[in-house]
Amino acid sequence: MVTLGLYLPGDSLVHRLPAGVKLLFLVLAGAGSIFVRDPWQVAAALTAVGCLYLVAELSTRVLWAQVRPLWWLVLLLGVFHVLVNGWARTVVVLGVLVGLVLLAALVTLTTRTTDLIEVVVRVSGPLRVA
Repeated sequence: MVTLGLYLPGDSLVHRLPAGVKLLFLVLAGAGSIFVRDPWQVAAALTAVGCLYLVAELSTRVLWAQVRPLWWLVLLLGVFHVLVNGWARTVVVLGVLVGLVLLAALVTLTTRTTDLIEVVVRVSGPLRVA
């Protein structure tokens, strides 16, 4: 069973963070990913994401279940980028992709869907057509 997008109850520090904080962190990580240029930065970022999974008390089995559906895409993108941009850029592109997917999965694994929807509705309130 793939646990992508399924809330897993828990009492970890990550579980207790407000949904808005988690979503803001995810947005900032996505925006900050444009500054990742070197493979060592990818390694540091993926290590940090792995540590967040540990803090959330989620097993490596859960972590791998989030990445497993991406392998075909990672393979195709990897071949393309190695041929076009070289191995270092390939590591950066694929590492950022995997890291952001893992972060998004961490948010959905540690936050109730209703809490996420509540934040999105509140934040998008000013966009409401009168």
